[in-house]
Order: sequence, then structure tokens, then C-alpha cells
Amino acid sequence: MEFRISIDSLQRAVKVLGVVVRANALDATGRVLIEAKDGHVAFMSNNGSTALTYEADDVEITEEGVVAVTYTKIKSFVTSYRAWDEETGVKFFDFKGDERTTVI
Repeated sequence: MEFRISIDSLQRAVKVLGVVVRANALDATGRVLIEAKDGHVAFMSNNGSTALTYEADDVEITEEGVVAVTYTKIKSFVTSYRAWDEETGVKFFDFKGDERTTVI
């Protein structure tokens, strides 16, 4: 899996999924499933009783795929960056991953 996503979309996805995900859980309820296909990236979370999906269309997908990441790790990493303000900040994140590793 390989794709590029704007910082705004990724931070919004993480914020939205925070409503459902169990932040300190080590099982599936504490993970986010990220699926890149058909021109969009879907971020999915499920806490056992409620499921939530956020789709981002402002992405560039190089290779389709699916990966599950721990919510607390992606949240702490993504929210530590500021959006680009024409002088400093970040414009986008690049994801690259396979069944064993994911690099952002």
C-alpha cells in the first residue's frame, strides 16, 4: 500500500475516529483500519458496538492496500504536526506499508 494524503484530511480522520475508538485498547477496538483503493482512502474504527468510517478523496494512491495501525500511535504522530502556512508546517503525509511494516 502506498498513498499521499493532505495533513488536513489525515488530522480530521484521526479526530473523527477518536469518538469511537478505544484509545488504550490493544485489541481491534484500539486500532484503525486504513484501506486505499478506488481513488479514496477509508479510515475505519469499531469499538464493539459502534463502527465509524471516514473517507478521504484528496489522496494520490500509488498502490492499493489495507493496513491496521494502533490509534494512539497514529494520533500522537499526526497531531504533533502543524498544517502548512506558506512558511512552515506540513502539506501532506506519505504512507507506505505492507503486511509487516507501515511508514508514514
